[in-house]
Amino acid sequence: MDLDALADELDEEEIDTLAPLPAAHEPELDVDADTVLPDDDPDMELPQGRPTPAEARQMLVEMVEQLAAAGRTTITVRDLPDPEQAFGRGRPWLSGQLGRLVQDGVLTEAGVDGKATVYAFRARDAA
Repeated sequence: MDLDALADELDEEEIDTLAPLPAAHEPELDVDADTVLPDDDPDMELPQGRPTPAEARQMLVEMVEQLAAAGRTTITVRDLPDPEQAFGRGRPWLSGQLGRLVQDGVLTEAGVDGKATVYAFRARDAA
């Protein structure tokens, strides 16, 4: 596309409203449209997609089981990783899932620590 021809088609008011081109971000780089980009870096971590609700719940259950296996007797939401980063969901989701674990009999509500509900692990029957 010929930029001069495009500029001839625009009137002065349209040209004045165009945003200026950004300054070169890294001026020491000598690149143009024909520059060959490097191959993918095999060590580069790519962002992962958000887990499905079932996957996120399973991840939470596994974390809770690990805390129990480590000898913890109680937990709060503060004992778990940031739900946005760990599960791709907010704190209300995490609180709701902990409530579901209470309904499922995995945890019991043991009280409150500040504003956080304290959950206790239910005793497991020895087999």
